[in-house]
Amino acid sequence: MILVLRIKSLGFGLILINVLALSGCIPCPPPPITVDAYFTWPGSNDSTDEPKQQIISHIDTAAKSIDAAVYVVSDPDIGRHLAEATHRNVTVRIVMDNNYIGQCYALANTPDSRGITFRKNKVGKEMHDKFAIFDGNSIITGSYNWSESADKDNFENIVVTNDFEVVRKYEDVFNRLWTDDYTEAYSTRAICP
Repeated sequence: MILVLRIKSLGFGLILINVLALSGCIPCPPPPITVDAYFTWPGSNDSTDEPKQQIISHIDTAAKSIDAAVYVVSDPDIGRHLAEATHRNVTVRIVMDNNYIGQCYALANTPDSRGITFRKNKVGKEMHDKFAIFDGNSIITGSYNWSESADKDNFENIVVTNDFEVVRKYEDVFNRLWTDDYTEAYSTRAICP
């Protein structure tokens, strides 16, 4: 404590504060909140908005975890990137709709699904959410299913944000969905040609 007072009295207070902030002693300000929206334009050559590329970019930069609640994951490019994330030791957990998870085209039934943990909603309720949480720091949500038709044939959208309060709400919802009250483990793979 005396050393701190002497350093401050010598005019080195700014240096001391920076050192303490780097060491975690003084809280650093949170990153600025960002919110972006992206849209698909079927039949258009307009590639300025690319929801699929935003999803893949977030998958590729995830370092710890990807938690997704989506109606269906059938886009092979997204599936391949999710598989690559597991090779980087990123935990990937996906809740999918019980009517689609067993289809041959769904990610859960492809070789890319190894390393990914799946759950399906219980019968009688439709999993119509479409959101993903990346490292507990950002979310992607919107109408966009993780399918090729969403990318090429439909008018779809996503919103991407790192707003802490919004991310926490989505984490709470995902963790609630991941329980036995709402979903069940999916381990049966469809027999596909």
